[in-house]
Amino acid sequence: MVVSLVCSDPDTLIGLLRRRFSTRRVEDGGSFQPASRHTHGGGSNARTALATAAGCRSGPLREMPRIMPGRSAGKSTGAHMTGNRKQHRDTHSFALVLGGIFEPDTGLEDALFEAGCDDAILAFRNGVAYLEFDREAGSLESAILSAVKDVGKATINITVSHVEPDDVVNASEIARRLKWSREYVRLLVQGSRGEGGFPSPSAGVTGKTCLWSWASVLHWLVEQEKLEDRSRLSRAETIRDINVVLLHPTMMDRHQHLLRKLNRSC
Repeated sequence: MVVSLVCSDPDTLIGLLRRRFSTRRVEDGGSFQPASRHTHGGGSNARTALATAAGCRSGPLREMPRIMPGRSAGKSTGAHMTGNRKQHRDTHSFALVLGGIFEPDTGLEDALFEAGCDDAILAFRNGVAYLEFDREAGSLESAILSAVKDVGKATINITVSHVEPDDVVNASEIARRLKWSREYVRLLVQGSRGEGGFPSPSAGVTGKTCLWSWASVLHWLVEQEKLEDRSRLSRAETIRDINVVLLHPTMMDRHQHLLRKLNRSC
């Protein structure tokens, strides 16, 4: 299920996202902030670059070349001047997977550019469109929420399915993201390496492929002191929570109702 962003008031979706973040526990002590306006990177004559990844095999989204004028492929730290105050803003990289479009279209490029997505690259893979962003913002949350809102401004029939990199991972994807061998990850899962207690799969136990929550895996790695960059956990939790709202925007009340019933039965 995806949430349509064609509605005349895209703030409806942002309200749901704010509601989600206002109630979740933030590990680093931060709190949800309204989406701030990003800094465009290509100038007034910049156009969204269109890249088609044809014939790719299924798997993680392939990195596309950064060809927007004046943009950098790596992470950087920028500064946004507001009067006499200097606000430090990081560049956050992520992808919004789109629905409702299946092939390149010049009108689509123009609509997204005019909506404010001039810091993204539009690409297609196996018939699925996605926007790869390098967006400056005070936090990853603000960057993603402002990008979702900008897509909602586009004057085209388009949907946002979810944010990548997603929270759902298999053992191979865990190994790829951590740059570890598949065998080492397999041993961790089986408890043959380390202290044991690797997170239980969130799906696929009775099927052929087990799936885990990436945020849960990172949380376990932090507890085991195997993760040097703990900001990866905060990033994973942010993307996970936003995707919950994007994928199930009408289920929030239902979730709360079931939670109350579970608490009463305990």
